[in-house]
Amino acid sequence: TMGTGQNLQVARSLIYYSNGWRWIKREQSERRAHRLGQTGTVRIGDLQAKDAPLDKRLLENFAAKGELVDSLMSWNLEEL
Repeated sequence: TMGTGQNLQVARSLIYYSNGWRWIKREQSERRAHRLGQTGTVRIGDLQAKDAPLDKRLLENFAAKGELVDSLMSWNLEEL
């Protein structure tokens, strides 16, 4: 339900059993649990089949894209 507009600001854990190909959809769904009203820590995890190289690669790519976005967001554009 996290990709369908649900606000789960009282959630403490998110467990993904399936991922799409788009990082931004995943990022958006994770942020739904960090809305105003969230007072605790949110744990996020993924269910992966044993020896599932596609799942592993997809999660590695999501992590790399997240790091890239964080890096770009930290740039001071006025200094460029």
